[in-house]
Amino acid sequence: ERAVRDLELTSKVIFAGFQTDTAAWYPAMDAFVLPSLTEGTPMVLLEAMANGIPVVATSVGGVPAIISSGENGILVPPADSSRLLDAMRSVAGDGDLRKRLCARATNLIRRNYNVTDWIGKVAGAYTATLQEWRGRNQ
Repeated sequence: ERAVRDLELTSKVIFAGFQTDTAAWYPAMDAFVLPSLTEGTPMVLLEAMANGIPVVATSVGGVPAIISSGENGILVPPADSSRLLDAMRSVAGDGDLRKRLCARATNLIRRNYNVTDWIGKVAGAYTATLQEWRGRNQ
């Protein structure tokens, strides 16, 4: 926050704190940056991609299973602030890159993460587990 003040960026950078209604913030974003040191598969990453926001994230946990660097987002090593800065500058300075990342991310979400398919997969997992349990306990 001090750096934002020192660089006179207070009119451009918002520190919103913890939010329960993240959907309301997506239209205000020019990019989504996830500089985590550890993650599972973050839903917020999928939400940002579904909302057409270019993504820069660290290659931790389940993130590399979603992001193909340079294709549908940009991945950087964790705890590498210079690479994170380079990636953010690339996204900020290249409109064609932003459009390409967003289009491919949106396609990935539609193809692999739509709600109807997820419901079917979860229901299938429960059904298979129940059938397996019944088979062992008969």
